[in-house]
Amino acid sequence: MVEVFKGRNKALYTFQNKKWLYQRYRYRTFPEKPFILTTEEMATVYHFPDVSIHTPTLPRVESKKGEPPTNLPIV
Repeated sequence: MVEVFKGRNKALYTFQNKKWLYQRYRYRTFPEKPFILTTEEMATVYHFPDVSIHTPTLPRVESKKGEPPTNLPIV
């Protein structure tokens, strides 16, 4: 396991770890070893914060609205 963190293997390990984490999140699987989460932590795992949730450390970015393409087919 120590060898994984040396040289180019670190990038491979990081990629595989992110892929594994994403798959676990996507399929809502939990680790085999149980652990305790608070209600706020549990809600954050399954619900992304929005305007109604107070998150002072998370910066808010307004989305930009644009015009539809001129060649957009109208049915």
